[in-house]
Amino acid sequence: MVTRKYTLAFVILLQCFACDDFINVGVPQTEMVNSSVFEDRSTAEAAVVDLYLAIRDGFGGGSKTSISGLTSLSSDELNFFGTNAVSQYQQFNNNSLTATNGFVEALWSDIYNTIYRANAVLEGLNSSQLASEVKNSLTGEAKFIRAFCYFYLVNLWGDVPLAISTDYRVNDQLLRASRADIYALIEADLLESIELLPSTYDFSNGERVRANEGAASALLARVYLFLENWDMAESYATQVIENPLYELEPDLSLVFRATSPEVILQLWFYQYPNDRSTFSVGRRGPGLGSLTTEFLAGIPNGDLRWSTWGQEREVDGVLYHGVLKYMDFSSPPLDYTTLLRLSEQYLIRAEARAQKNLLTEATSDLNIVRSRAGLPNTMAASQQELLDSLLYERQYELFTEWGHRWLDLKRTGKVNDVLSSMKDEWDSEDALYPIPESQLVSNNNIVQNAGY
Repeated sequence: MVTRKYTLAFVILLQCFACDDFINVGVPQTEMVNSSVFEDRSTAEAAVVDLYLAIRDGFGGGSKTSISGLTSLSSDELNFFGTNAVSQYQQFNNNSLTATNGFVEALWSDIYNTIYRANAVLEGLNSSQLASEVKNSLTGEAKFIRAFCYFYLVNLWGDVPLAISTDYRVNDQLLRASRADIYALIEADLLESIELLPSTYDFSNGERVRANEGAASALLARVYLFLENWDMAESYATQVIENPLYELEPDLSLVFRATSPEVILQLWFYQYPNDRSTFSVGRRGPGLGSLTTEFLAGIPNGDLRWSTWGQEREVDGVLYHGVLKYMDFSSPPLDYTTLLRLSEQYLIRAEARAQKNLLTEATSDLNIVRSRAGLPNTMAASQQELLDSLLYERQYELFTEWGHRWLDLKRTGKVNDVLSSMKDEWDSEDALYPIPESQLVSNNNIVQNAGY
């Protein structure tokens, strides 16, 4: 496993951490990387590996309170089931969040703490005397992770504080930066990452658990799609699609394996990914929720994704519907939580091409994904029909993965139409999560989102 080589180095790294106050947009007590960490390659790499572990163990590991879990409740994917912390989960499910919701606070804090660690790594590397090749690669990874974090912050909360250093005197007084400024940083970080990162996965023992050039290009393609820069979205998606490292895995049951050629970036796990327990239905019922009747009604006839990734289970006379994208229960597991995969790139390129009215090319990309799912070619003929088909295809290709559905509904302007008919408490201002109340109290410069 990729992290075993860093075990000793990580212990040394932890000993080098010093406590310091983070900015008010993070948890008050956090860890700051001592500059001595970056005098040695092994400890410097351990600091970077820790960034991935922060994502895995925080907002991105597939737990019930991860981005994947909570946004599935916010969207039209899951209906909450359970008795623990019902009110907090139910607020996501009903789109009736309050600024005191503990899961909102934890999500915000986890993301900002990861950004803080990335900033600490970047500052340490900037003054490091490490060989330039090592220094450049690690810098590229830290910038990729910072961009990844800010992508979710800006899409979940809108304008947010833009912290690019560990200086508490600056961070303590940050205002909410504009969406344009946040995306400018994301774009700059990813462009630099593409220049600095290796093209292969040799530096991670062949496992796709650390970002390389392909991962940065894939995320940048998504960013340009959200920015409606169709030319650049098409260009970067094409670079990934044409990269010989990646190809669609023909067997849907193997898509999320650590050995899958479709994988662009995953999170290393020492036991089975908790995405399984979050989205599946166990002996006592669903882990988090059951797929909605609206989702189930829209499943295309003969879709192999449902027969492979879907689950039906009766518990106490009630039929629930879960998700089993992560199937392996081995220890260590064969499946890893997947951040980026190739099928999304085909859908990104197809949408960008459709927006450019390149309907033949867009249709070809869409049909590649449909064919793998056992579906016939699309019948969409016009530009609007094709765009509608692509949104539909994204729903059933990427369901319960990393908030894709929640973000897609918002960016395409369909969130009100879809959710107002499903949820009694829906209001258009619910499309953004509330800024945690603790942040408003500690920093008077931060203004709450409308409606909270």
